[in-house]
Amino acid sequence: MLFNKLESGFVGFCCPLANWSRPSRLVSSRLGVTHSAILLGCEGLTKHITESATTAMFDATFGIVPGYLDVLNVRSAQVFNVLCDYKNAVICVLTVVMSSRKIDLYKAVLDSFKDLFPNFRPRVSMADWETSMRKAIACTWPHTRLLGCR
Repeated sequence: MLFNKLESGFVGFCCPLANWSRPSRLVSSRLGVTHSAILLGCEGLTKHITESATTAMFDATFGIVPGYLDVLNVRSAQVFNVLCDYKNAVICVLTVVMSSRKIDLYKAVLDSFKDLFPNFRPRVSMADWETSMRKAIACTWPHTRLLGCR
């Protein structure tokens, strides 16, 4: 299991991040409400990119979501992307289908990402003004310079 160390109240289940077709699933359960996140990414590629990346970009959309995912038994509320700089380009290193936009779920996703890729320490991070996302980024990487965008 990749997610063996999560904050109290969180239980993680996943498959290895070997390729895009084998998603990782993270389930958070707080106050009797269950929230899920399906993490999609390539572990080798992400490790390679995050070891040299100095800038991270975070973006989420709830306007266009896949809806109910029967195979994973998850109702999606949004799609969250993590992008990094790499050799004069920007590469998406993680896509997450989330069942809510709650700060606890953002924190669980970003903490898991940080556990998987501990060498990733962005000096600058960019995100829109969604409060939950910004707070989770600031908690996960407290020394990053968090910029806003529209």
